[in-house]
Parts: sequence; structure tokens; C-alpha cells
Amino acid sequence: MIGVFWNVRGLNGSSKSTRVQELIRAHHPDFICLSESKKENFTSSQLEAIDTGLEFVWNWLPATNTAGGVLVGVKEDVIDIISCDIHTFSVVLMLRTKNDNSMWRLISVYGSAYDAFKLDFVQELHRVSDMWAGPTIIGGDFNLFRFPNEKSRGRFDNDWPVIFNDVIDSLDL
Repeated sequence: MIGVFWNVRGLNGSSKSTRVQELIRAHHPDFICLSESKKENFTSSQLEAIDTGLEFVWNWLPATNTAGGVLVGVKEDVIDIISCDIHTFSVVLMLRTKNDNSMWRLISVYGSAYDAFKLDFVQELHRVSDMWAGPTIIGGDFNLFRFPNEKSRGRFDNDWPVIFNDVIDSLDL
């Protein structure tokens, strides 16, 4: 199973669609999770520009204005989508791998870049994680840091790493 998580920082230009195409051709992922799409919606032609072979089933969390957004694709000849839940900060898919019927969950996130919504994001992580005790892959852009050296510039708030590390520990990640 090959998966890709990538913060694309916007899928509005054709150059980004081309880069996603190249990534799909080079790595042949079975699922792909693109965060910070900055798009509220996707047309079928926009999805075809990304997935020229029409191999993926796509679900998305709309961006709010030009902030956030998550696009998740799973290869339909490899994976069955059992359910898809779109939350405020995440796309949660319950999946079954076709070759062995194994059930697992894929969670793709885009955490708020704004302090005012970070606690809401952390609470959502807890809620969606409590819904299933089986195998889970979680990834995306959490917009939280565990340690000061992970932040390249700007202000570092010492409270959020404590909260984020508590989430990681409590979810056994």
C-alpha cells in the first residue's frame, strides 16, 4: 500500500495539477491526501486534470474562503470506500482493501492556522479518533508543532506543543 500526504498550498493553478499528476505517475499511490487545497469545490474536469487516468474516487473538505481545504483520493481498483465523513478540519474514510478485505481508516487533516480555532481542531481529533479502535492512518497539515525547533519563523507559543503532544500520546500515535 502506497499513500501520499502533501500540503499543496493551493490547487487553483494548472501547474499544481500538473505536479500532482507527476506525483501520481512517479509513485503510483493507492491513496493521496492533499491539504490546503484552497478550493471550496471541485468540478469533474478539475479532478480529471489531476487524475488523468480516472483511477481515484475523490472526496473533499471545502476550503473556507481561501483557507484550508482537503482533497482525498483512493484508487478504486484497490480500495473500497465504506463510509466518508467530512468534519470541520478532517476527511475521515472507512476503507476496505480489496485484496485481503482488511478494514482500516484514513484521516486527512488540515488544522487551523488560527489560534482561535486550534482547540476546536484538537477536540475534533479526539472525537474522530474515538470512533474506531482499529488500524488508522492519519496525516496532513496539523498546523501545530511538537517542539520549538520545528518552527522556522515567527512566534512560538509554548502552550500548543503541550496540548498537541498530549493528543499524540492519548491517541497512541
